[in-house]
Amino acid sequence: MDNKSKNEIKRLKKEKQYEVIFQKYGRDAYLSNVSRKYQREDLKKLSKEGKYLDIYHRYGSLEYRKYLIKAKANEIKEAQGLGKAILYKTRAKLRDIGVKFGLFVSLGAPVFTVSMAMGTEDLINENRKLYEKEIEANDLEIAEYAKEVNEMHLENHTQVIMKVMDDMWERIEGYGTPRTYDEVGVLELALTGEDARGVCRHMATDNEKRINAINPKYNARTIAVYMGEDGISRVANIDRNIIENNNTVVEDEKEESKISEVNDQVSNLASKVFGNHMVTLLDIPDTDITLVMDPTNPSIGVYVDGKIVMLNPKTSESNDKKYAEMNAYEIATATTVRGGIDGIISSIKDLYESYDTKGKSIDEVVKELIDDFGLDAQNEALKVVREKKRELSAKEKGREMALEIIHEDNMKREAEEKEIQDAFENRIKVNLTNEQKAILNSKEGIDVKNKDDEIER
Repeated sequence: MDNKSKNEIKRLKKEKQYEVIFQKYGRDAYLSNVSRKYQREDLKKLSKEGKYLDIYHRYGSLEYRKYLIKAKANEIKEAQGLGKAILYKTRAKLRDIGVKFGLFVSLGAPVFTVSMAMGTEDLINENRKLYEKEIEANDLEIAEYAKEVNEMHLENHTQVIMKVMDDMWERIEGYGTPRTYDEVGVLELALTGEDARGVCRHMATDNEKRINAINPKYNARTIAVYMGEDGISRVANIDRNIIENNNTVVEDEKEESKISEVNDQVSNLASKVFGNHMVTLLDIPDTDITLVMDPTNPSIGVYVDGKIVMLNPKTSESNDKKYAEMNAYEIATATTVRGGIDGIISSIKDLYESYDTKGKSIDEVVKELIDDFGLDAQNEALKVVREKKRELSAKEKGREMALEIIHEDNMKREAEEKEIQDAFENRIKVNLTNEQKAILNSKEGIDVKNKDDEIER
């Protein structure tokens, strides 16, 4: 492209004549010079007007298929209900996976999904049987932990969530590939022992177990997600030890954090199909809210409209959205994380219920939750739970000191009483006649002999 054309595009861009850029210079010039905000608004407008061919020509086959599937799903929703629409979108996503990996799943998608899920379930059962004793010991420790947390009488759900994440980071060596227990079904065991370390899958699973032990009504469960640049958010004030980094760990206080590029195309493709990160879902009792806790990057979000929206501000300026977002990968969750028919059902149920927003937009849902679960609320909750922990620790220390003082006083009193008793007996012996002393010594000798005879018998 010559300088004249470049200058012309700059002028058109400044004057916001985006349509002219597209018509005169084509798709590449249009996409590289038009803001993402304008592109999103244009996509919505074209989709609403049913101009899908325009979407194809202007934005390419990926956006074209995405909006076509969405339109078809809306038609199915109106005609057959939300459940049918979600099943259609899930099937379409499976078909895309098959195309990417060279698998023919357009007709056999259900068989493909069930086969993988059943294989995962068998592996989970096998591993849990193999590490039965270790699981039992860890479950006892978690039960004791849950008892201690409940005895703190925390004031709200945010405090419970933040305490679990804070305690985890305090307990473990740090973030890094574990030396043992890196197997499905027993991932939580990686965070046990003196040299405990783990990555997102181990942390999410550990938090799931502890949250459910504190209150089974939370119904905590792990979910696979894809975390791209738009998924990077500011984290809560929890000290973390990052032994080894990867592309889903957000560094503290680095506003310029970027997701590292994966050079291996196969790995990159796999992560986009099966996810590259894992978080924990939990239901807030007596509400229809499903929250998300990300223990790797301490933060809280919400599962809404088929996606994870964090309640922590983004660190990047990749688009005009204020809060970080991650794509929920329910297919990967069902087939490689939860396993079995129950795993498939629970994953579809989670996805289905995420769309039930009672007519509210994502922004409206976030706005309702931000005061109770946003970053400020998270950091305030951390202050409260840490202060409670210090108070309880001080009380326990005071109790131990008091018991020690009481014990010392008792020992001292017993020693004084013995001294008085010995002095009294010695005084009596001094005043005895020789005959009385002989009788007393004789009696003491008989008592000693009787005791010796009893021992021999």
